[in-house]
Amino acid sequence: MTIKMGSAEQAEPQSADSEPGHTPDEPAAEQASEERQATPDERRAAILRMVAEGRITPEEGDLLLEALG
Repeated sequence: MTIKMGSAEQAEPQSADSEPGHTPDEPAAEQASEERQATPDERRAAILRMVAEGRITPEEGDLLLEALG
């Protein structure tokens, strides 16, 4: 148990020193804020943008738009 605790103590400062919360915190914070602020019109626009960019097929976009109502 002592070895595990020592490695856990070492792992936390190393990750904090190498990247001080930069990578893990930003995507979660961005996703959370986008989900809270997205209006139905913004969601429709995002779906249409994904179709235009080729990230989803027009059929998939249609299904998503229908699901939004």
